[in-house]
Amino acid sequence: MRFSQLADVFEAMEKTASRLMLTERLAEVYYNADPTEVRRLTYLCQGILVPESQGIQIGIGDKLAQMAISRVSGKSIGQIEAAYRDVGDLGATAGTLLERKAQSTLLHEDLSIKKVYDNFYKIATSSGSGSQDLKINLLAELLANARPLEAKHIIRFVQGSLRLGMGESTILDALSIFWLCHISKDATALKSGAGTFAIRNCAPVFRKEAAEKKGEASSIELSLEGDLAAIEDAKKGAILDLKSKAGSLEGELLRLTKNGGKYTLALQILAEKRVYRERFERAYSMRSDLGEVAQTVCSGDGNSLAGISPRVFSPIRPALAERLLSPAQIIEKLGKCSVEGKYDGFRLQIHKKGREVKIFSRKEEPMTHMFPDIVEAVGDEFSAKDAIFEGEAIAYDEPQNRFLPFQVTIQRKRKHGIGQKAREIPLRLFAFELLYADGKDYTNVPYEERRMELEKLIRAGASTIAPADRIICKDAPQLQAFFEKCLQEGLEGIIAKDLSAPYGAGARKFAWIKLKRSYGKSVDTYDVVIIGYYFGKGKRAQFEFGGVLTAVYDPEMQKFRSIAKVGTGFSEEQMGEFQKALEKLSIKEKPNSVDSEMTPDVWVTPKIVIEVNADEITRSPTHTAGRAQGGDEGFALRFPRLISIRKDKRPEDAMTESEIFEMFELQQQK
Repeated sequence: MRFSQLADVFEAMEKTASRLMLTERLAEVYYNADPTEVRRLTYLCQGILVPESQGIQIGIGDKLAQMAISRVSGKSIGQIEAAYRDVGDLGATAGTLLERKAQSTLLHEDLSIKKVYDNFYKIATSSGSGSQDLKINLLAELLANARPLEAKHIIRFVQGSLRLGMGESTILDALSIFWLCHISKDATALKSGAGTFAIRNCAPVFRKEAAEKKGEASSIELSLEGDLAAIEDAKKGAILDLKSKAGSLEGELLRLTKNGGKYTLALQILAEKRVYRERFERAYSMRSDLGEVAQTVCSGDGNSLAGISPRVFSPIRPALAERLLSPAQIIEKLGKCSVEGKYDGFRLQIHKKGREVKIFSRKEEPMTHMFPDIVEAVGDEFSAKDAIFEGEAIAYDEPQNRFLPFQVTIQRKRKHGIGQKAREIPLRLFAFELLYADGKDYTNVPYEERRMELEKLIRAGASTIAPADRIICKDAPQLQAFFEKCLQEGLEGIIAKDLSAPYGAGARKFAWIKLKRSYGKSVDTYDVVIIGYYFGKGKRAQFEFGGVLTAVYDPEMQKFRSIAKVGTGFSEEQMGEFQKALEKLSIKEKPNSVDSEMTPDVWVTPKIVIEVNADEITRSPTHTAGRAQGGDEGFALRFPRLISIRKDKRPEDAMTESEIFEMFELQQQK
């Protein structure tokens, strides 16, 4: 498949807000792709080279990218930088400069998905003497054969600015549409109230423009030939059944039109799409590898994903907690429940196979090398031969019998001096979830069974690993007392869990409900993404940093929408650190993934997540977060203050618009 087809989809993403159209465009790309290239195609759509757990990133900055552009375009670095300043987008700059390549070649070749991906992979994995020149050469080779639009998106990829371009949800929806089209591809019969009719040459029709009618949002259109004359008078809303070797599809007739000997049939098949979408999403949650899921689906084996189970060394996407405001609300929601302390440390997923142990962060990053003490403890203190379990690692002061704050624990996350820091700040691992052990998948069994088995697997006398402290609560006063006890011990709060619920991998459900300490009028804190920063003024004039503009995430549209300007809670040391970190992420104009009417002094690529507290959530005429729920007004955080940088979270893990709306509604109930 030509890379230009994918570049066209990327370009469409930039020019339209219609997620339906983008999904159908991507489904068409999958439909026309060779199954052998689907894995590469999916990773490129995600803006990655391999799943996060493998720890391979493109590793090329603006300077090397500019050198590659210079080599192909014949322009000097100074000319490229000047054009970049004017345009504000290095990818668009490359596309413009390469319209007339100085280094043209008679052997110009169309770039394929495979060629582009393979060059990217070589760039990411090359190291040692001469690796910088090799990286430039590999990128220049692609640019020399790229059309302007392809060059634009090649450069954006190596800059990392595609990372938030196409969300996982869009890809999963596209795969669901692909699968429905795959089922219909070999259709031989169509059944209606008038009988069953033979058909031939059944193929999907992919729309180039999004349908505006809500009723067609989950439809597929099929172009048919065959003996269909008897149903030409079929009424809108009639139920039709399409039979094929791969299965059958039952749907409501939206439209039947004739053009010569061909018919175009539009069927609405909501139920089937939802079933397959949920199946593919669960498979992704079990393996954290969307490329593997896509390859399986596009190879015609999508039904096999229904029974997918955990695999050691493939991270499982973490379950997430909903929030309520009081013990009474939790008991009303769950009834009798398990209540654990909420630790403020590193949430880790531990994978064990024999004596081999691997550790992943909640972002699925490989963390094994950072925690040699925990690796050793898992080998000695956890009895299962093969296992996947979760726990929270936190610095613990044994003499004082107290938990240390996150600012101490975070010092263990480092590249150098790991052994020394492990001795200075030993960690305790409080295990709270068992997902897999010795051939048994525990994600589908009730929580209480998972917990009981987890406790059995921690060996007696273990000094580093312990089950998370918990009680079984039957009423609100009992829960309140345990909550206060956890706060006194230095914990963030509690997590209440439904005793009968399965593990909700990758989902935020009321199977888990968190209750955190109160911050002024607000209960709970807010994880927000930095989208820009302001220059220092007054006492802060010595710094090029005076505060940040932050946003929450809209997963449906893959947009970051502004919610607060944060200017307090920063120490002078933190202001200096923020200045350095944000300068590296600064860009000339507002990112495509950002929706904000406020304009900071400097825009940045949304990558850094911070935790803030605030007095309350208020309506706002200036911020864009939640406008879909609030008409002309959005939401804002009143008097926001920095608490910490959340290095353990991706931008997509920030609070969502819907969460802010739910918290606003809960706030009104206080």
